[in-house]
Amino acid sequence: MSNDVRRRGLILDGKTYRMATSVGTAFVIVNNNGDGLPFEVFITIGKVGSDVAAFAEGLGRMISLCLRTASDPKERALEIIDQLKWIGGVRLVGLGQDQILSLPDAVARVLSIHLGIEQELQTGTNV
Repeated sequence: MSNDVRRRGLILDGKTYRMATSVGTAFVIVNNNGDGLPFEVFITIGKVGSDVAAFAEGLGRMISLCLRTASDPKERALEIIDQLKWIGGVRLVGLGQDQILSLPDAVARVLSIHLGIEQELQTGTNV
């Protein structure tokens, strides 16, 4: 592992979010570093061994790697939100401001809720 990637401690605190998506109900776990900022993300959806589950695991691993690089974790999280929000798929879930466009959009929504910037995401302003 590169020196630029922070190592995970034995115990991290976090929250689990349940989010409906077009590919099923996703459970997104966001664990924080010692400063209360996102450090890693786990995404569980669908049956183990399915393509959707593999995609979700891979997305979580890449987000975690990005969050753990030697930079400001909040800045990294905001960049991740900006990259994932509004990615759309064929099917949508929900209505109006609660509409989820895809699994990546749901993860952006979860991170925005976790950081307390949900309103900015809903209005479409840059975070």
